[in-house]
Amino acid sequence: MKIDAIKGMSKKEIRNTFSEGDLKSMYTNLRRSVTQRAHAFERRGMRPNIPAGLRGLKPASEVSASAMLDALSQASNSYYKSDLYTASGFQRIEAERRSELAEKLGMSSMSEEQYGRYKMFMNDVNRMMKGAAGLVSSQAQQLFAEAERLNMNAYQFMKNFDYWSKHVKDLQNAKPIVRSSKVRPSDYIRQLKMETITSWRTKNK
Repeated sequence: MKIDAIKGMSKKEIRNTFSEGDLKSMYTNLRRSVTQRAHAFERRGMRPNIPAGLRGLKPASEVSASAMLDALSQASNSYYKSDLYTASGFQRIEAERRSELAEKLGMSSMSEEQYGRYKMFMNDVNRMMKGAAGLVSSQAQQLFAEAERLNMNAYQFMKNFDYWSKHVKDLQNAKPIVRSSKVRPSDYIRQLKMETITSWRTKNK
C-alpha cells in the first residue's frame, strides 16, 4: 500500500483507518523510502537528514504493530511534510538560509564550508555560555563574520569571548591583515588602538 495514504494523518487516524496488513505494507514502503532518500544524500556527498525516529528501521517482520504505527505517524507529521528530508530540498533550503544569513551579517556570500564553520562555532558558543547564549548570539554571529573578513578563525575569539563580544563593533573598523604567518586577535587590538584585554578586565571585575 502506498505511503501517500497516511500523509497528514494523526496516529489515531492511522490506527483507526487501516488494517494491520495495511500498516505492515506502508511501513515496508516507508523503510524503503528512507533508505532511498539516505542514498540520495550520500550520492551528493551529504550526511542523510533523517528524523531520529526513522533511522535504522528494522524489517516489518522484526517490529511490533505499535512500533510500525509510531514510525508511520512520524512520517506522516514530519518526514513527508518538509523538503528538508529530501536531498534536493535540503540543498535548496540550506542555500536559502546561507543567503539570508550572509545578507544579515553583511557578507557578500556564504559558502557551504563557511556555513558549516558558522553552525559549529555557534553551537560551541551555546555550550560555552550554558544557556545564556541568547544574550550574546548577535555578537557571536558578528564575530564570526568579522573573523571571516579579517583572515582569522572565529575560535580565536573564544578564549576572551567576554571582551570580544563587547568590542565586536570596533572590529568592523579594522582593515584585514594579510601575511603568511598567523593573524591573531591582538594584531587588531594594536591596529585599532583598542583597550587591552587586561585593562578591560581590570575595569570590569
